[in-house]
Parts: sequence; C-alpha cells; structure tokens
Amino acid sequence: MNNNNPKEHLQEIFDLQNDTSGGSYVYSFKISRLLYSYSRSLIAILVSVGVFVFMDLDLTGSFLAIMFGAVALPGTILAINYTIYSKNKKLYFQKGNSKFAVVCGNNTLIYDKRKIIKKEKYHTSSRRCIWSDFKFYQLTMKDGSTLNISNLLMNENEFRKQFGSNLQSETTSFPFV
Repeated sequence: MNNNNPKEHLQEIFDLQNDTSGGSYVYSFKISRLLYSYSRSLIAILVSVGVFVFMDLDLTGSFLAIMFGAVALPGTILAINYTIYSKNKKLYFQKGNSKFAVVCGNNTLIYDKRKIIKKEKYHTSSRRCIWSDFKFYQLTMKDGSTLNISNLLMNENEFRKQFGSNLQSETTSFPFV
C-alpha cells in the first residue's frame, strides 16, 4: 500500500486495471455546483452593492441596502464551509463493487455500502431561503462512524444512484457540514 499515491492504492482495492464492468465513477468538488448553490446569495450581494454604489442614498436608503446585503451572510458562510470541506475530497465508486473510497489529500478511506445503516439528507426547512440550495448527506455505518457528503461533491440524483433511494430527510436552519 502506497500512502503517497492514492491512485495506486485505489487500483489495488478496486482492481481498476482489470475493470470489465465499464463503470467507474469519480465525484469531486465542482465550481459549477458552488455557483449554483451560492447564486441567490451572490445576487443579493451584487444588488446591494450596486444600489449602494450607484445611487445617491440617504441614511435610511443606505441602511436598507446594507440590510439587504446582510441577508446573504448565511449563504456566504455556508459557501465557505462547504468549499473548505469539499475542496480536496474525491469519491470513487465502481459498478458492481459494494466498496467505495473517499480520498482527501493523501488519505484514503474505504467504506462498504452494505455496512450503511442510515442515510440522511440535511437541508433547510424552507425553499424560500436564499441559502436553501446547500445540503449534505450523512451516512451512518454499523460501527457508529459517519461520513458527510456535501452537495458540492455529488447532487441528490447521483447520491441516490450510488446509495439507493431510501433517504431520510432532516431539516435544519443552517446545514453546516
């Protein structure tokens, strides 16, 4: 096992050189998913800055422009939290194999889908929140360990494709990973 090269380690585990199933999947952080999830907060910030800069506002108007921009603060905090959590992670799956790997830097963790006892999705309780596009999935294993997978790594359709559709939904105000 070579800890310095996760790709060689994955080839040993998944036998990628002799893969005849034709189904290897890799999920990693994507800027497009971040922009999609953060878009409504970003629009609120840009509108607030535009109103503040381009309009000659009195004290009340300035206060309202600042407050409108402050609405985007939770979305900004979640975007930073999810980006830090997901930036260096990759998920590896192989068709027909119950094991999957999570690679973070030089560390590789191997999990078995058959040992998952609970699958939960954490998201905001309202679709009206401008940060409602941030969500994460939590897998609980038989040994009590948990694995969080943010929607910046894989969306809900991809998650259901890999782990099945029996997903419990949990709501929270701010779904921090």
